[in-house]
Amino acid sequence: MTLNALPDVDHLDTAWLSEAVGRKVESFNIDDLSGEGYNSRLYRVNVAWQEQNEGSPDSFILKLMADDPVGGAITTNNEVFREAACYRHLGEDLMSVVPRAYVTTEDKDQGHLTLLLEDLGDIPHKPFRADLDTSLAAVRAIAQVHARFWEGDLLNAPEFHPNEFNLEELSRTLTESLALSKQREVMHPYLDECIGYVLVMAPRLVRLMQNFDDRNSTLIHGDFHCRNVHTVGDRLMIFDWQNSQRGSAVTDVAYWIMTSVDVTDRPQFQPQLLSAYHKALVAAGVTDYSEEQLKADYKTQASQMVTQIYCYQALVEMPDDEINDFLNRADAVAQDLGMRSQLRTARVLVPVIAWLQRLGRRLSGGGK
Repeated sequence: MTLNALPDVDHLDTAWLSEAVGRKVESFNIDDLSGEGYNSRLYRVNVAWQEQNEGSPDSFILKLMADDPVGGAITTNNEVFREAACYRHLGEDLMSVVPRAYVTTEDKDQGHLTLLLEDLGDIPHKPFRADLDTSLAAVRAIAQVHARFWEGDLLNAPEFHPNEFNLEELSRTLTESLALSKQREVMHPYLDECIGYVLVMAPRLVRLMQNFDDRNSTLIHGDFHCRNVHTVGDRLMIFDWQNSQRGSAVTDVAYWIMTSVDVTDRPQFQPQLLSAYHKALVAAGVTDYSEEQLKADYKTQASQMVTQIYCYQALVEMPDDEINDFLNRADAVAQDLGMRSQLRTARVLVPVIAWLQRLGRRLSGGGK
């Protein structure tokens, strides 16, 4: 029996469930966990087995495509389907940090996605502020995933190609975010000035970034923050992989620090998190990535993350206090990095670097 992607929860039946989990399900009932999210609907499926075995799970998590996914471009670009592909490749050796997936199937033509996952239990709503122990556990867990896919062939699969930069969309979002920032009670003039430079340089920056190599690339989570992890016993589990893609290894760590570490905690947490992440990579078998390179890559990625977080003003509906926390963190990181000075210098250097790249391609016969 081939399991098809379910159009909606009403199409779920005992035959489908039994085939999915490899055991006869006598009956089931459903709890709607979250209503409709950005791109999916979540349900808890409580099951009664025809023959009860000790240790058998009493429930599973069913994840289906939302009735109206946010942003047509998301669905068109197949990004929402990445999670199914991701779970198919994560494998049982990562079940200590990733929920087990019983079913991962999609019908892209019809816009249907179905995941049947291990139930991690009730996951309480939490603030975007993690303590040091949780943050250390998180970066060590993500390091296991990164090490598994380090420079792997899977990264060349179409479903994991990194998101493309859309210059028009980027410029529009930066402009809207700048306007929104000036309306907020808490002002961030340094950060606004930095983003103003980014907006002016956007065409050149996008072209330059598209020419960067994928050195030290791996499968990144893409939305790695404290609301996408949950501790079960002594295991910290990472879920919600729909933004997974090929990317720079340090991206997830930088994103965690920007979204989940309070501005007052970052000076203490940041060096410990980078060190713990690197040690976990080495312990998992990565030997070609020095801690010095990691720190250098972090500075580069943190600068990009400042811009990404800033754009959330125009992209994501969040409470004002959460957006203000994000902006406070982005502002502090920008100042620590000397981002304004970097961008002023880049206004001169970026055109030169782009010209040198074009010249190099011509000399090597690579085209115009």
